[in-house]
Amino acid sequence: NIGTRREINEYLSMFRGTEPERFAVIKVGGEILRSEMESLTTSLVFLRSVGLTPIVVHGAGPQLSDALRARGVEPAFVDGVRVTCPDTLSTARAVFQSECARLCAALVGAGAPAQPIVSGVFEAERTTDERLGLVGEITSVDQTLIRSAIQSAMIPVASSLAHTHSGQTLNVNADAATRALAIALQPRKVVFLTPTGGLLNADGAVVPAINLAEDMDRLLSEPWVHG
Repeated sequence: NIGTRREINEYLSMFRGTEPERFAVIKVGGEILRSEMESLTTSLVFLRSVGLTPIVVHGAGPQLSDALRARGVEPAFVDGVRVTCPDTLSTARAVFQSECARLCAALVGAGAPAQPIVSGVFEAERTTDERLGLVGEITSVDQTLIRSAIQSAMIPVASSLAHTHSGQTLNVNADAATRALAIALQPRKVVFLTPTGGLLNADGAVVPAINLAEDMDRLLSEPWVHG
């Protein structure tokens, strides 16, 4: 929301007063990439035009599911986490690379230089849940490529693929990747862009505001909180 000129200047002064990489980490869901690309790029370009550099982590869940079904493979999940066999991982790499390039091309076309970062940020260990296959749990974050993109005046756009110490590629949930990156960078803002616009209550309406200190335990006990 854009307020008065004084309010705008106060926010800009506050956000510009920190290191560029500590402004905001923004997670963009795959459905947003598919249905809201123009609005997304307009917003990101606006932030850059006022001197703020967002760091984007993108998902591609719906696109990956579509690509698998096109090959005759029905996606499988365990407790909301995608089961990733070697064939699914190969498809995931291609889909993530394509979606990352597509978002970067849209940003460049709108006047905002962007750097695709498909790998090299997240190191992980393979999950101990053998049912999930080649799924990783992030152990460390390498900020080198992120910082390099920002220093080159580009918006970094990172995929959520990870690698083990020995080089094995692993599939990582984009929300978990965003969380790990936010812990590493300590940004002023962490934004999750989803089609629903937030957490839905039992009636399917967005919960307008959540105070984690007061509400988290209660919310986690609700049967309608999942995933």
